[in-house]
Amino acid sequence: MFISNDENSLFYRVPCDMLSFLDGCPSKVTQIKIDYNEDTERVTLCASYCEDKDERARFTVGVGIERLF
Repeated sequence: MFISNDENSLFYRVPCDMLSFLDGCPSKVTQIKIDYNEDTERVTLCASYCEDKDERARFTVGVGIERLF
């Protein structure tokens, strides 16, 4: 799945999930969930993503779209 399938979108064909090496993460290789909120123009990166909202909050960071540029 992709964040967007719209060719005019900044996140066209950017995957919603990826695996990455994160220094300091317990397992080192971690799944990262990527989401974009158009209303707030923030990208959310969530490492060690799981369905438990309490656990998920510990590893989540939101970045404003202007900082990506």
